[in-house]
Amino acid sequence: MVMAFCHKERLTCLMNIERQWANSLRRIVAFVCFVLFTFSSVVYSANINALKAVFMFNIVNFIEWPEESFATSDSPIQFCVLSNLRVLKNLRSVINNETIKGRTLEAIAVNSDKDMENCHIIFLGASSEQQEPDTLEFLAKENILTVGESPDFLPQGGMIYLKHSRKRIQIEISLDSVKNSDLEVSSKLLRLAIIK
Repeated sequence: MVMAFCHKERLTCLMNIERQWANSLRRIVAFVCFVLFTFSSVVYSANINALKAVFMFNIVNFIEWPEESFATSDSPIQFCVLSNLRVLKNLRSVINNETIKGRTLEAIAVNSDKDMENCHIIFLGASSEQQEPDTLEFLAKENILTVGESPDFLPQGGMIYLKHSRKRIQIEISLDSVKNSDLEVSSKLLRLAIIK
């Protein structure tokens, strides 16, 4: 009788150890999956923001501004970023010590309509409140190229939408919005883009 009890107790003890081990293993697997998912999301986000910065830099090669958009013949091309500091950080790295059409390049963060007056190209982050049609129309009349990342950017009056999916970026251009300005967009860029 005592032997049967000891055997039963040992079996119960082994089952409890096995259950604890299985629960610990599940927790470890869940934690590893969480860490991998979080890390891959951060890497994906960083890659997308770096791609947007590179696109911003390259788009400038295909745009002509009227001479009056610059104070002097050697004034820099001013990149402005609103509501996406990651794009700004990447853009500063991309344009560091670069020139386009004989002009140096600068990238700054802007927070209000008044800050935008000296911009030549402005990137409006998805959370930006300045994506209202009135503001976008004003920027077009000031010959400021507007680039955005939210799906409703073009219908509200934006010029270029950087659409991203699956680690790719596709350019969509609203010709109507571009025509509201005196900016000239190269046919090479138009061939690469989806025209809306």
